[in-house]
Amino acid sequence: MQIIKEIRLPKFKNGHTTSCMCVVRSNFYGGGLDYIQNLVGAARETYPALQDNQIRVVQFAGTAYARIYGIEFKCPDQEVSEPPEGWREISELEFTF
Repeated sequence: MQIIKEIRLPKFKNGHTTSCMCVVRSNFYGGGLDYIQNLVGAARETYPALQDNQIRVVQFAGTAYARIYGIEFKCPDQEVSEPPEGWREISELEFTF
């Protein structure tokens, strides 16, 4: 299973600033507790202070990776201007159920 870490950097759009959001998912259709814990562990490699109550478990609904489970959370550092090492930048979040 390949874990994929993505970040939507904060930006000014249509008169509003969008918040920085992090997404951790994989290319695997698993959804059990062990799978989610692996994703959380990968997120905590970069953000060790990340708390469980800051994380949202989601199932993606868009066309890019529909029906795959992942996690989303607001970036602890809202002033970030470039992706942390090992994270790739995305311009928008995927739709979720």
